[in-house]
Amino acid sequence: MYNQPNQTDFDQLLTVKQVAQRAAISVASVWRLSKSGDLPQPVRIGRSVRWRASDLQKHIQAPE
Repeated sequence: MYNQPNQTDFDQLLTVKQVAQRAAISVASVWRLSKSGDLPQPVRIGRSVRWRASDLQKHIQAPE
């Protein structure tokens, strides 16, 4: 009776290393761009910092 959610029902949360890999930039650049507002703002979960994959994808695909 309970419908199991699939992966598309949840937004994947990415680490700074994963963001750097996807954007083809350095980890330091991720922090710098995030601080300046040129990357989507991360989500804080306790002491962890993560970026939503969907936010990053939208940002990468957005026309300049």
